[in-house]
Amino acid sequence: MNDDKNLYPAMVGKLRDMLADSNIQIAALQVQIDALAKENQQLKNQLEKDDEHGNA
Repeated sequence: MNDDKNLYPAMVGKLRDMLADSNIQIAALQVQIDALAKENQQLKNQLEKDDEHGNA
């Protein structure tokens, strides 16, 4: 049982590292989502402009 208690700090440290990595990955995905949302909006705007001018 004492051996298990010695493992807990290492396990907690590993979990903190994994959480930090996950947060970095989430932030990177959010940047990609924002870029795609901006591109999508630009494409929608262009499509609406084309529709207004009868170019669709």
